[in-house]
Amino acid sequence: MSDRVSGQVVANNVTAATIIKLGPGRCAMVSVLSGTNPATIHDTTTTGAAAIGNQIAAVPGTVGTYLIDMPFYSGLVVVPGVTTPLAVSYV
Repeated sequence: MSDRVSGQVVANNVTAATIIKLGPGRCAMVSVLSGTNPATIHDTTTTGAAAIGNQIAAVPGTVGTYLIDMPFYSGLVVVPGVTTPLAVSYV
């Protein structure tokens, strides 16, 4: 599910709430691959704990690549919109 690209790790085709990484790091970019529903990026350790209080980014439901460049400390959890697959790069 992940590939290394220029020092970053890329999680491809994320279609459901997913723990991408546990521990600290930096979310670099998110690409919306298709669909129209917004997604959220969270600094937490479980998908069930993803909430507005630990949200580090909101991603529009428009196809494209979005610079996030935000640190996370607990873990990186991605919650894509329904039928909106994402590719997430992080270090």
